[in-house]
Amino acid sequence: MATVRALRRMISETPPCHAFRQLLQSVIDECVLSRISVHEDSFSASDPSPRETSLGGASLSGPLPHPRLILPLSGELRVIRNRAKPSLDDVMRVAHLRWIPANGWFFIRNRTARLVLSIIYHSDCTRYVWFNREPTPGAPIGAETSLTLLQYRTPAAPSATMHQALRMTNAALSSKDPVDQRLALASMNNLLAWSLYELDQQPPPVSTSGSQQLFDDILAFILEHLDDHLDRDKIAASFSISSDHLTRLFREHGSCGFTEFVRAERLDRARTLLASSSLSVKEISYACGFGGVDYFIKCFREKNGLPPLHWRRQRAAGRDNPQDC
Repeated sequence: MATVRALRRMISETPPCHAFRQLLQSVIDECVLSRISVHEDSFSASDPSPRETSLGGASLSGPLPHPRLILPLSGELRVIRNRAKPSLDDVMRVAHLRWIPANGWFFIRNRTARLVLSIIYHSDCTRYVWFNREPTPGAPIGAETSLTLLQYRTPAAPSATMHQALRMTNAALSSKDPVDQRLALASMNNLLAWSLYELDQQPPPVSTSGSQQLFDDILAFILEHLDDHLDRDKIAASFSISSDHLTRLFREHGSCGFTEFVRAERLDRARTLLASSSLSVKEISYACGFGGVDYFIKCFREKNGLPPLHWRRQRAAGRDNPQDC
């Protein structure tokens, strides 16, 4: 159905919109969905593992302000349920789809190569991401730096019918009781069919908005990879532009520079995790890409007036009035 070779061929030979049409059509025609997983935030308050357990070898997916689905096309994707017990991981393989509502997040163990399709449903567009991740030879267990990526952002907003399909999917998968798999599979197949239909109906992109669309795609990419090491050269290479061009895009379309934007978004994600998870400050610092807890605490205090742990305690006590990034 889909291979790394096919992905690389599509990147070099096919416009992204056509590539995703072909991929989604093959998913619908050839991939019989076997199971739908409903999102649950990783590491709930009942997680019995030690609070300082290392998250080395794990990457954070989300939180994003939009609903999305994730479908492995080959390999496996291991969603962590308990930091200390890999045997409890939710192991996703081909034909196992995961639905994540807005602001949902989870951690993935970086152990095996995986080819994945992700569709993110924004209010004003739909983003398609087809990527392959592989462990880097010679790197520590769990480390990942090899990423082959194809992405596409629709120039038109989802239709009313698509929004209705999204509401039906959320309704089918929002129950706290065990999910009715037949209803979930029917809702998800309907959503995939409408996603393909809307890809077929997309108008050609307006050339005059190319610079703005490129900038929007870069922002979306950054938000989806905040836990990675992000620098100008890496981002620029991912979009086949120069570092100077990236700097000009932020100067032309952004309200701040590249470094300031990345730091602000990391701090915003850190606040979300401090408020909604039992992760330790150390774990959050790495999950948000700060790389070190001391630097994270320094940045957080400068922006919010309190160190992270004190901010979390005030929040829990109902006395917090956090600043916006």
